[in-house]
Amino acid sequence: GGLKDSTNIIDAGLSIITSVAKDHEKLLGNTLEEIAFQKAGIIKKEKPCVLGQVSPKILKIIEDICIKESAPLIVPVCQNVKLDFLKNETEFTYRNKKYILNMLGEKAVQNATLVISASNILGFNKGLKNALLKIALPARFEIKKIGKNYLIQDGAHNPAAIKEFLNTFVKSPYFKQENILVYGVNAEKDYKTCAKLLNSYFKKICLAEFKKSCPKEKLKKYF
Repeated sequence: GGLKDSTNIIDAGLSIITSVAKDHEKLLGNTLEEIAFQKAGIIKKEKPCVLGQVSPKILKIIEDICIKESAPLIVPVCQNVKLDFLKNETEFTYRNKKYILNMLGEKAVQNATLVISASNILGFNKGLKNALLKIALPARFEIKKIGKNYLIQDGAHNPAAIKEFLNTFVKSPYFKQENILVYGVNAEKDYKTCAKLLNSYFKKICLAEFKKSCPKEKLKKYF
């Protein structure tokens, strides 16, 4: 959250805001503007803030708070993003340096540029290229081969994350209209929008239940 988050008692030398999307609305607010204001509460006086890719309207909100706090704002921009689905890698360029990430997806690249930028500011960027090659987040477009078939695991649980998953999925060699989706979602999430986004990409959809999940019969209505 930022403003009301318990970690905000720490006088950090740097703050990072990865993204601003609709999630945890009960705590953060129902609009992106309200959520941005809450997240910007992590910005410390005269300490740098590293920000991910956001809309111009959200950028203005965070810029204004940075100006008020005399906090330098850094918004990293990467270039030349190339997804290699055979090697399970993503190549990109940031500040004229080439990096290879042991993950797939443009969102993973955006997050990596935040890490690189923060590391440069804090002065512990030695060995960063090698670290990015080794790090992999489970359930973030994670591909597993099972016999002749492939299973893609992704923990996307809000509309913004679902869009990122689909953005990578449609570019992949695994994207076929006969694919099956296994989907379960926490009852507190915006499952109506998530279902609407996913609906047309799969031939069959299997709904899963777990503790605190949206009941299958309720979720079924939106597919």
